[in-house]
Amino acid sequence: MKDSENIYPSSNIGKCALFDREEPLRQSHIVPKLFYNYIKKDSGNHPFYSEGRREHKDGYKIPLLCQEAETLLSRYEKYFSQKIFRPIVYDNEKEVEYDSNLLKFVVSLFWRCIIDYKNFVDKSKEIDTSLEFLVPFLNEWKQYIIGNTDSIAESFYIFPIKEEWLDNNKIRNDYHRAFLCDFGWNFYIDKDTITFYVGVPHFLFVVVFFSEGEDILFSNLQEIKDSGCINIDIEPTKELKNMLNYIGNKIYKSIDKVFNTREFKEKIMKKLDESPDFSKSNTCRIYKKALSKNAPSN
Repeated sequence: MKDSENIYPSSNIGKCALFDREEPLRQSHIVPKLFYNYIKKDSGNHPFYSEGRREHKDGYKIPLLCQEAETLLSRYEKYFSQKIFRPIVYDNEKEVEYDSNLLKFVVSLFWRCIIDYKNFVDKSKEIDTSLEFLVPFLNEWKQYIIGNTDSIAESFYIFPIKEEWLDNNKIRNDYHRAFLCDFGWNFYIDKDTITFYVGVPHFLFVVVFFSEGEDILFSNLQEIKDSGCINIDIEPTKELKNMLNYIGNKIYKSIDKVFNTREFKEKIMKKLDESPDFSKSNTCRIYKKALSKNAPSN
């Protein structure tokens, strides 16, 4: 993909995507900053690479929302950070309870990512595809985020991903970075099921747009309701493992040119020399696993 500066013209005033009114627009993170802060803290400020894009040191941002909209979404992001992300990632809890704020957060995440994806496709001269079918979904989700409706028709899923789980289920080592240290969002189509996924460090989110039959792909994942529990011990179906390998390969290819360069290797070694504790970080550990000759493959 192109840089955001080339896709989105620079302007201080524009229509807020959430409230549909002319306002000063903020440079809005498509993926919440909490995930970038996690990577930054873990890796010592190395650049971020979201799927198909160039380097973004402070996270990928576009002029999208006014301050009121930013404040509203930050409420849901704070909930996810404190009630879901921290207990699972930092405190290693196996199960966490959630309330309706989780679905608000997840819907707002998909809403932003799909707006960005659609804008890129609409402006691309290389992609001859119309994504106008997404407009009714985006409008429905916007009303849900604002609070004008209490329910949505689509099914949303959350999948917490820990390194131990990837090892136990023999997901290729060189794909681990995609699920633990990087970002990506795109469509995934399996047989008669059309989905869109958003991958962030330690979590995979999926929304189902169309499905002709039973969602075998997600039979073992947790569909997000108004309240419930998230359990990290998920027994993967064959279909789910196929999806993980597809996503892992797609994101890996987008960062491979950086990840396996001499410059990146030297940066890792320098960081190790400066701080031996860096060997415990995801960035260093996953990097070494990816280079392992014994990396398992499916």
